[in-house]
Amino acid sequence: SLVGLDCTEGPVGYALALAVAVNGAGWVNLNKAVMNAQLPLTHMVHNTPKEYVGKNVFKIDQDWFRPPTGFKPPISFNGYKSADSVWMLAQSSGTTGSVKFMPITYKQWFARATDLERRAVRFPKGGTFCSHYSPLKSTSQSDVQAAILNGTKVLLHVPKYEDIANYPNLVIMGSLSQFEFMIKDVAEPAKPLDASINLNGSAVSVQQIDRFLKYFRSVWVEYGATETTKTAMKEITEAGTYNGSVGYILPGTEFKITEERELLLRTAGMISGYLNDAELTAKHFKDDWFHTGDLARIENQELFIEGRQSDSLNIGGVKINPAAIDAVLKEIAGIKDAMTFQNTDYPTYNQLQALIVA
Repeated sequence: SLVGLDCTEGPVGYALALAVAVNGAGWVNLNKAVMNAQLPLTHMVHNTPKEYVGKNVFKIDQDWFRPPTGFKPPISFNGYKSADSVWMLAQSSGTTGSVKFMPITYKQWFARATDLERRAVRFPKGGTFCSHYSPLKSTSQSDVQAAILNGTKVLLHVPKYEDIANYPNLVIMGSLSQFEFMIKDVAEPAKPLDASINLNGSAVSVQQIDRFLKYFRSVWVEYGATETTKTAMKEITEAGTYNGSVGYILPGTEFKITEERELLLRTAGMISGYLNDAELTAKHFKDDWFHTGDLARIENQELFIEGRQSDSLNIGGVKINPAAIDAVLKEIAGIKDAMTFQNTDYPTYNQLQALIVA
C-alpha cells in the first residue's frame, strides 16, 4: 500500500508514520504536488479541514484514540515484506524549485536513524529535542527517531521563546526564517537561554549567528540533503567566531570534491534515485556517488559551500528560480529589465529582492 498522510500535530503525525511502518506499507505526505503527480495512493488519512476525494479516505476523529473492540495487548504486526520495500516517499524542491519524489526504503531509513543516533551529535542525554518542521517531513522523522534511540526526550511541539526555560538543555531544529520569527518581537535577554538551535535549509551569515547567540546558548549549523541525510555539522558558542563553514564532515559520510569543485557524497542511508525520473537520477547518481551540484572546498577539516552549478536561490529552505521571476517582472508595463537576487543583509522573509530598470 501507499498511504497519503496529512497531519500537522506532532503526536498524531509520528504515530501515523510508525503505524504505517509496523504494517509494512509506504507513505507520502499529502499536498498539492502529490495530488498533481497522480501517485498510486491506496489510502488517504488526515485530520485537517481539507476535503480529500477518492477511495479509502479516512478522517481522524476521537474514535481513533480508543482501543478497538476486543483489543488485548500484545499484538503482532506483519512488518515490511522486504528491507528494500519503500517506507517513505520523501519530497524535495531540489535546486530547480520543482518537486522531486525520493523513495526511501526500510533499510535506508534504518541506516539513517541509527547513524544519527550513533553520532549523538546534538541529542543530549537527559535533555530534550523538538522540531519546528511538520512531523511528516523526512528531517523531523529521522531526527526524532534518532533522539529516541539516543535516550533524549522528544517534545512534540515547539515552545514559545518565553517558555523555553521550562525545558532544560533543549535543542530546537528549524529553518533560519522560523527562528527569526521566533525572536522577532522578543526583547534581547540579559543572558541567553539554556537552549541550542539547529539551523538547516539555507546559508546563514555571521550577523545572524551573532544575533541568535544573544538569545540561545549555541547555534548548530549543518549541511545535508534529503538524498543523503545530514553529512556535516558544527556548534558555534561564541559571537564573532563563525567562519562561514557548514561544519565538519560527520562519521559515516564519504565525500570527495571533483576537479570542477563539485561535492560528491555517499552514506549508508543514501537513496538510489528519483521516482519516475530516470534522466535526473542518471545526472545525480553515478558510480554509487550522489552528485550534489554544490561547489565546495575543505579547509582545516571544515566544509565550505561556495555556490551551485545552477543559479537557483535557496531562501529559508525554499528553492526559487530567479529567471522565472525576472520573466514575470519584464511583462509588467513600464519595466525594461529586471534582475532578481538574494540580499543576505536582511532577514530571510525580506531577502528576495529585485533590481528594476524602468
